[in-house]
Amino acid sequence: METLEDYFKNTDSAIRSLFNILLEDERRFVDNFVKLVSTIQTALPESIKDYKSQSNSMIFSKNVIAGSILQIAYMAIKLYSKNETKNSFLSESENFINDNKLQYAVNRNKTFKFNTKFCAGREIGNMPMGLVIYAARNQFNHMDQRIMDLDDLANKLILDDLYKNFPQKINDFDLNIYGDNTTLVSYSILDVLGWTFRTSKNPYESYKQDINEALLC
Repeated sequence: METLEDYFKNTDSAIRSLFNILLEDERRFVDNFVKLVSTIQTALPESIKDYKSQSNSMIFSKNVIAGSILQIAYMAIKLYSKNETKNSFLSESENFINDNKLQYAVNRNKTFKFNTKFCAGREIGNMPMGLVIYAARNQFNHMDQRIMDLDDLANKLILDDLYKNFPQKINDFDLNIYGDNTTLVSYSILDVLGWTFRTSKNPYESYKQDINEALLC
């Protein structure tokens, strides 16, 4: 089986390209906003409508790129984490999930426990970085689905904790843990992790350092 260093080497070109595309998206988003502000007093309604449309496209693009970066980080943890511990907040969250499992049509007989592989890395809010990546990756891949089992509820609780601790990072995101949610939060999570060009001079190196520290401790 390849090592973590091999994984970094094999994914290096792909993830560097993703970060470069993300940088271009961020620049285009800022340029588009500056252009609107400079002409707002004379802008026609059609121009403002075009701006909103372009901004929505850029936001979606940033979320797709961020989701792809999170997928690569997720696989690194899944393949190479040897963590076997979890903090007290996670134990309390497990109790909450298990106490509320009768509300669900599936997995009623299952006792929920967080996958300790993903309980690795520095704490972000009350959650270890690995679980933040786990939940954000799942939300990116399954954003159009309602909660169907206890794992989905856990994902919502993880994201809800981030929303409470970093409201300035995750804006306009209504986290109803029992309802639908079709708003991508991949870029916001990347921002919370410090893996964007708004939060790091070199987000690729920030990503690599975080994964290294989480998996080699």
